[in-house]
Amino acid sequence: AICRKPPLRASLIFAPWISSPVAMVKAGYSPVGDVEMGTSSTAYAPDGTAANPVVAVPLQRQSSRENLPKGGPLGTTSHWYISEEDKFQGSHDAYMRLGFIKKVYSLLTCQMLLTALTCAGCMYIDGLRVWCVTNASVAMWVGIIPTFITLFALLALKDQYPANIWLLAAFTFFESTTIGIVCAIYQEIGYGDIILEAFAITTLVFAGLTAFACQTKYDFTIYHGLLGTLLMSLVVWSFIGMLFGFSMGAFYSWCGVLVFSGYIVVDTQMIMDKLGYDDYIIATIELYLDIINLFLYILRILVASRRSD
Repeated sequence: AICRKPPLRASLIFAPWISSPVAMVKAGYSPVGDVEMGTSSTAYAPDGTAANPVVAVPLQRQSSRENLPKGGPLGTTSHWYISEEDKFQGSHDAYMRLGFIKKVYSLLTCQMLLTALTCAGCMYIDGLRVWCVTNASVAMWVGIIPTFITLFALLALKDQYPANIWLLAAFTFFESTTIGIVCAIYQEIGYGDIILEAFAITTLVFAGLTAFACQTKYDFTIYHGLLGTLLMSLVVWSFIGMLFGFSMGAFYSWCGVLVFSGYIVVDTQMIMDKLGYDDYIIATIELYLDIINLFLYILRILVASRRSD
């Protein structure tokens, strides 16, 4: 399994604007003792008849924190490390998967609402907008540093409830603050309508890619490594631009759109079929960063198009 690092994705959110998550498979059921496939061992009499009738014993699914070695990044006990032969799919597995999906998208919805409200406040509250524009450089760093601190803390404590939820809320707030500053700047220079347009396009693209990922029979998770390489290239590209002061053109922005569109498809398929049930924090962070990065790259393309007219 290849670990995609959320901090790598988060870094792409900041670098361009300063200058101008883990794949897993379904868990199976773990037999308890000598119980296999719901029946206990049976003793037979000399005449060949069963001395003890076969007794149905319900299988107990162990927690992914108990039956897997901590071989993944940051000590994760992901279901990715269960072999294909050990998997068992049943009604219990489907029920657990559905609960996991609901949890991920519920948290994601809360994150997006907080981000939207923060951006709206930075754009439409006059005093706050003026402060964001006047102190943009300082405010960005004030948002960036806590964002990475909370992100690393969240990755380390992702299995510790309720600390993981509080850290997720803090991470989302600081991330939303940096995005809000960007939106405030564009609102101040008369590009507020473009922000709404970028939001609408991002919503439609995300919905379309999610539907596609759920319906297609093709497994896009095999491109996990390719996307990681492209992501690293974007990070290096953006930081070189920041250090040497040259602007990144439309090609860079379109590359970003393609990379994070690919990540949305891959991450959605991971959530629907492969991520471990206890890894909802990682799943939520990765989808959230996919959406935020996609929005920012679309926004850059629209702004560049407006300026060229």
